[in-house]
Amino acid sequence: MNFNMILISTLLFAMCLFSTCNSQSDVFQETAFKSSEKLRGKSQGPLVLKLAVLDTYAELTAPECVKFFASRQYEELQFILKIKYQIDLQLTYYAKEADLDEAVIGQNYDGMICNPWLAFRQVPVHGMNFSRIADLLDPFDSQFLFGAFIVGKNSAIESLEDLEGKRLAIGNKKSFEKYHMPLKLLERSKLQSVKIIHNEICNETVGDLLDGKADAGVISDYSLIASCAAALAKEEDFRIIAQTDNMPLCSVILDLTKTGPAEAQRLQDALLTISREELPGGMISSGFVKPMKWRPERFTN
Repeated sequence: MNFNMILISTLLFAMCLFSTCNSQSDVFQETAFKSSEKLRGKSQGPLVLKLAVLDTYAELTAPECVKFFASRQYEELQFILKIKYQIDLQLTYYAKEADLDEAVIGQNYDGMICNPWLAFRQVPVHGMNFSRIADLLDPFDSQFLFGAFIVGKNSAIESLEDLEGKRLAIGNKKSFEKYHMPLKLLERSKLQSVKIIHNEICNETVGDLLDGKADAGVISDYSLIASCAAALAKEEDFRIIAQTDNMPLCSVILDLTKTGPAEAQRLQDALLTISREELPGGMISSGFVKPMKWRPERFTN
């Protein structure tokens, strides 16, 4: 009797543990750093932070086809941080997601500046303690990114419901705004017969629409402005019939197992103060803001 009870209890515990692990891998914790007055002043003296950068609008990471527009430069910001705040922000630039993935997985840096999903998607497997310290605004001073459901300007498709039975080109599993969020939206809308086409990049999705291989597509909201898809078509060639929820476009992320909350608070305060008082023109926006709340959930069906 006692043996059976122990066995049942063990099985129930194992089932609960398995369920929890699955939950943690699909639904993340809140990613925004929680600022605290108690942390201010606890980090003193010179602070060196090594960050990996893949910024859509940075001159050193943007594709050649959009360099005329994506021209953000960090050097003057780094100078101000070092001279006035004793924060030595050492940046290494990556132009390809695959290379950034290796850097994140290798845990070679204290953090990164990038689309936050590129960092947080590695957390369940590799166990980093990432936190978004600040969000970086785009040249239009938007903090957000979303997946845009687009159709040709003359398409008869007017709404998400019209996609039933149609061909929809989306991204792959590595993309949050072009894969996970759109599929979650379709799931919530109870659309069951949409024919999904998976593409690696927005260029392919735009190309599928132009060639008649897809009836609709999901692209990053900036794709027809700040990606090479802009060379294929213009914004006015398409209509947006729906969009996903907002997520952060670009965040300053720290691994708190390497830096600690006091250092995170110090960096956040410095970035926000510089943005208010002396932001360099090379940042091509109004700079940094407090991180929006964002708790990503992957599509797993």
